[in-house]
Amino acid sequence: MAEIEKAPRRKQDGLVEKPMDVLERLNDGATLPQLMEELHFLTSAVVTLGKSGTVTLTITTKPGKKSGAVKMTGKVTSNIPRPDAEETTFFAREDGTLSVQPFDQAAIPFKVETA
Repeated sequence: MAEIEKAPRRKQDGLVEKPMDVLERLNDGATLPQLMEELHFLTSAVVTLGKSGTVTLTITTKPGKKSGAVKMTGKVTSNIPRPDAEETTFFAREDGTLSVQPFDQAAIPFKVETA
């Protein structure tokens, strides 16, 4: 593998010096707002549900066509906790028919009276 050298630093126009400069420009400026939106959803879910989650920013860098150029793409993914699903009991026949009452039990008639 070729050794990577640090280029000498010198001030020039258009120089991207801070990580935030990169984040603000990724995907025509769409990555940073998407990151903040996912972070907002994650934080709300963590506070509400008391479960942990993650937000991940992946920056893919590949060589450009021009010498010295690189192309970068930002991708935001998240693993936001979800509420546990509530179970519902059904009764099933062998043919797959479902009911909320047991098939072998007669329905009990009842009357709702209002005052």
